[in-house]
Amino acid sequence: MSSRNAATRNTGTTSMGADKPYRKPQDLVGQRLAQYQVERIVGKGGMGTVFEAVEPALDRKVALKVLSPEASESQETVDRFKREAKVLAQIEHPHVVKIYQLGRVGRVLFIAQEFVDGTDYETIVERDGPMDLRESLAVIDQVASALEAVHDLGVIHRDLKPGNVMRRSDGVTKVLDFGIAKPIQASLGPDITRAGMFLGTLGYCSPEQIRGDRLTVRSDVYSLGVTLYFFLTGEAPNKGAGTEEMLAETLQGKLVPIRKRRADLAHPVVRLVEQMIHRDASKRPATAAVVRSRVIEVLEQLDAAEGDAGPPPPGGLLGRLARLFGRR
Repeated sequence: MSSRNAATRNTGTTSMGADKPYRKPQDLVGQRLAQYQVERIVGKGGMGTVFEAVEPALDRKVALKVLSPEASESQETVDRFKREAKVLAQIEHPHVVKIYQLGRVGRVLFIAQEFVDGTDYETIVERDGPMDLRESLAVIDQVASALEAVHDLGVIHRDLKPGNVMRRSDGVTKVLDFGIAKPIQASLGPDITRAGMFLGTLGYCSPEQIRGDRLTVRSDVYSLGVTLYFFLTGEAPNKGAGTEEMLAETLQGKLVPIRKRRADLAHPVVRLVEQMIHRDASKRPATAAVVRSRVIEVLEQLDAAEGDAGPPPPGGLLGRLARLFGRR
């Protein structure tokens, strides 16, 4: 669920109890949900609604992700919601949104998490157009760093896309929405609900995720590669608009070459994108850590091509990143 669309702020506060019905998101605005005062709606998704709220005792803003009454009727959806909370609780990383609580008040199930004051990258690119090359690579590095931490826990995100990556107002990138994240060892089988709905985002999920194969971290690498493609072109690599067309293009690897949409991109950049979104998972970078090292290589190659490679900067990898990403 993306934190993009705002609604009306609250004008008063009452408590949401077990006897107080919750039929639509607006019912919660102005209410007290556990220790949180609900202020406004900031986003909606298939599973529920995200609210901006305040925790008065700690004087801090939080995001409340509340499962909808309809979704709460499905044990399968409730289990996914709880799994998201447990995954987030295990991750301590500067580029992953923090969780504070998994709670229930009456029939209302919610996750309280860090409030990210910013905008998701889907909105940014749709509003401003394709991103600067170095900025794009800097964001990909931050997201890959977050994925390293997630993968080290044996978990795959499975829904990485620009709409699930936010730029905070201070420029820090945050990965969010772990609603369909899953342990790697449990990733065999198609991502289909009992109602027959596909779990994931067409255009960003890997061919093996569509097929229902056992997933590895390279599936998230594919989604990260499509995200980079979107940053640089303003479009996903599929040319078809319909579901069946997009499924076929992804499974067959018949995507629009990035050079057709950005002819000015240097070969190292094109090669990195092509490797990350290769139909054959074995030909992609093996891990998010490898993606990060490839990003550094690309930037160094660009510097060399510009005749400004210079001596190796101090500070190891962090020093190199600071130097390379600091240039425009």
